[in-house]
Amino acid sequence: MLLKNIADFEKVFNVFAPLDVVPFEYSGIIESSKPKKGPIKKICLALDLTTAAVQEAIKQKSDLLIVFHAPDGLEMSISWHKRIKDLADNNLTLYKAHLRLNFCPGGVNDVFCQICNLTGQPLTFLYAGEHNLTGGVYEVQGSYTLSEILDKCKALQSPEIRVYNQKEAQYKYKKILVSSGSGFKNEFFEQFAPDMIISGEAKHGIVYAAKEYDTTLVEVTHWASEDRALKQIARTLTQHFGVPVSYISLPFDMQVHTQS
Repeated sequence: MLLKNIADFEKVFNVFAPLDVVPFEYSGIIESSKPKKGPIKKICLALDLTTAAVQEAIKQKSDLLIVFHAPDGLEMSISWHKRIKDLADNNLTLYKAHLRLNFCPGGVNDVFCQICNLTGQPLTFLYAGEHNLTGGVYEVQGSYTLSEILDKCKALQSPEIRVYNQKEAQYKYKKILVSSGSGFKNEFFEQFAPDMIISGEAKHGIVYAAKEYDTTLVEVTHWASEDRALKQIARTLTQHFGVPVSYISLPFDMQVHTQS
């Protein structure tokens, strides 16, 4: 398949990750990024919009860089945004695709479950009291002990895993939810009453909420919950687009210090 232009790219991409999966979040060409003219022969995908990611995409002679975590536009009041724009003007279009790549079938949450060898089914939930969404959280089929879950999470190669509010060693968790990124949401506690939530990043108040709801949290780091999945998704997108999609995996250097 030949992607003749950006419109061709968006048409194919919308089949894999429909825009209306999460209608309230912007997805598309990042403001101040120059739209690519002519055919798209090479695409890169990155977790975050950083100078290093843009430099690598240019090095790989990419026409388009899809970024998972990215602003809607490059504000010139932010110095590193200007640096990124100056780099991207080297004939590289920047494209934001966050929650649509998270929630879609075959997206980050789906692949997160696959990597951990967990069979998960997408749930529908009410977000912020007004949006009915599907795919932002998956329910694991089967029951597992904490030790079994931690063993499965090793496949994410996380630099650190934290557990909050754990139960006794032999306890079998029956209602287990998986949601990448900062996926410990109050909506999940209230609407699904889970025994356990596996996600990337637990904010301070959520740890206390877990105690109130008697839920165990398994925090695998925001980076690990999405990086590995996006790498696999890049291979899938190569098949969909018919042009090479290369994943730019930037190392997340994290030193863990334990106080004795």
